[in-house]
Order: sequence, then structure tokens, then C-alpha cells
Amino acid sequence: MAKKDEEDKKIISIEDFNEEIIKIVNKKDKAMYKPEDTEKPSNVGGYISTGSTILDYQLANQRYGGIPIGRITSVSGDSSSGKSLLAFQIIANAQKMRAPVFYADTERASDERFMKRVGVQLDKLPPWYPKSLEDFFEQTEKIIIKTREAFPDKERPVLIVLDSVAATPCEVENENNYDANARMGVLGKTLSLGLKKITQIVGSECVTVLLLNQLRMKINAMRFEDPFVEPGGKAAEFYTSVRMRLHKKAKVKDPITNEILGVGCLASIKKNKLAPAHREAYFNLMFDRGIDDEGSVFEFLKEREIVRKRSNGNTIFEGDKCGINFEKEFPSNSWRSFHQENEEMVLDVLDKLLIKEYTDTSNLNTEQIVVEKEE
Repeated sequence: MAKKDEEDKKIISIEDFNEEIIKIVNKKDKAMYKPEDTEKPSNVGGYISTGSTILDYQLANQRYGGIPIGRITSVSGDSSSGKSLLAFQIIANAQKMRAPVFYADTERASDERFMKRVGVQLDKLPPWYPKSLEDFFEQTEKIIIKTREAFPDKERPVLIVLDSVAATPCEVENENNYDANARMGVLGKTLSLGLKKITQIVGSECVTVLLLNQLRMKINAMRFEDPFVEPGGKAAEFYTSVRMRLHKKAKVKDPITNEILGVGCLASIKKNKLAPAHREAYFNLMFDRGIDDEGSVFEFLKEREIVRKRSNGNTIFEGDKCGINFEKEFPSNSWRSFHQENEEMVLDVLDKLLIKEYTDTSNLNTEQIVVEKEE
């Protein structure tokens, strides 16, 4: 009897215990993974560049970042703030990675000529016009399943873009008349249900979903409140891993003719599960070619006095301010060629400036911490 009690009280290791639990849980479906498994649905399978080096750093907190593969990303913004243009840049970069791309244009407002200029390969982008939000989610599931049957290698990402949530009606809205009371809250409910259903398959099949949305002004918003609201409510906020907001901040003009060539765009990262959130990136969106990445990097470095003009008319690029010992001089107005020839050096400087190490705050005095409360 004493021997049996000893066997019952036998202590097993936590690793062996976990193995037993995994076997029990996975009898029906594979729902639990070993800690060392590399194919967990929560793993990020890489990043798709946005076309802006600064924004890529801010989103991923690493070199060669962008929007995460295997997650849902939401981009909202003002009218003409560059939401669709940013999506075109992401589509073009995904196609360079040999990714199957599907662009749902429910706004029916995309311009194929401009998409070509940005670099989108239209012969590899099937036109897709879902009639309702329910259709979009149902078709998305079918697309993911069929795509993974054709391309089982999860090293190859899949990108699905919805442009936009606000312009996609629900089936109830299509069936009813123009009575607003008959469809109150239906967009938020449908969006919440659809995102809930596709979240699992998006993670397990290494698919990237990009949702574009518009901004609306709140009625009678308090002075301390965020004056903007997104169609669909807070559904996208909870199901997305990354949430950005774009604002048009300036007009880019020709210095001689005063012709408007583009707009200056500020991207604010409101939510980020993969890197520090509440960061910003400024870049110029040019009407003839999309994001002016080299120019945006130049302005970023100029603000931090990494590049500056000398009295002899040349421009100097020096890394002393960020702890890198080098100095290079080049003729003014030749930054683009200098950037292409010295890309690795520029990225080394951006690594120092933009990759944020998590600070140990345990030794900070409570009086030293500034807390801004949100109402």
C-alpha cells in the first residue's frame, strides 16, 4: 500500500506533463504546440515593406520591416491622405516577393495607370469587386484555402486588401431602402463577426490582410476627445495587430512653377503588437511615382543634423551624432545617387536612430515619470 502511494505521489517534470496535455488537446485538431515549434500561428512570417523606410522601421522596430505577414493591419485616414496609394505600394512590394495578391476595390475608384507607375503588376492582380462585406469575408476564406492548396509553402506570403471598409455595404443595406434606422450598427456587427472568423485562418496560413478605412468626425465631440471615428466602430481596433492613421500635413510644390507635385503624409501608429506603438513617420507621396523614400530619409536625417550643408555648397553626411565614426561629403542635389551607392551606411545610421531598445524603468523614481491620463 505504501509503495502504491509513493507511485501516485511520483513527481514528473513540467516538460513531460506538457507533452501529455498536448496529446490530449490535439486528439481532434492541432490546437496546442510545443514551445520549440516554429510554425505556431502567432509567429510572424516576415514583413511586407510599405515603400517608406522610416515607416518600415517604426512598424517593425528592425531593418527591412513593414506590415507583418500572418496578421491583420488596418489603415485609416483623411480624404486624399494616401491610403490607397500606400496600399498600392504594399501590393507592388508583395508582388516582388512572389506573393499572390488580391485587391478588393469596393470603392471602384482605383486608377490602373497610376497603379502601374507605382510598380503594381496588373497582369498578376485579378480584378475583385465583392458586392457586400459578407461576400468579402466568405470569398476571402475560399481564396485563402485555394491559394494554400496551390502554394503550400508558407514562406511565400499571401496579401489580401480591402479598399475600403466604409465603402463596402452589408447585405441588409443592399436589401433595404435608404432608411438609416433600418441598418443602425450593422456594419460594426458584420465586421466584428467576419474578422473573428478569419483571424484564425489568417494566422495559421501565413496570410496578410490589409483593411483600408475612412475617418468620420464625431458629433458633439468633447474638447479632450479624439474627434475622429472609423466606420464599423471599434471592431477593427480589437482584431488588428497593427493600426495606422494617415493625415495629410503639407503640399509638395515645384519651386519654380509652384505646381503641386504631391502631399506630405504623417503616419501615426495607434496600435502595434509587434513593436513599440505611438510612433510616427513622415513621408512625401508624389503623384507621379508614389512614396518619395529617398527624399523622406533625407528630410529625416536633416532634422537630426546627420546631413547638413557646408559653406562650400556641398553636403556632408556624418555619423558622430548617433555614435558612428564616419564622415562623407557629396555634391548638393545628388542625394539620391549618394543614397543608392551608400545604402548600407544609411541603414546603419537609421538602425541607431530608429531601433528602439526597451528601457528598464524599474530604477526610475516615481516623480520622474510623466503620466498623461486619457479621458
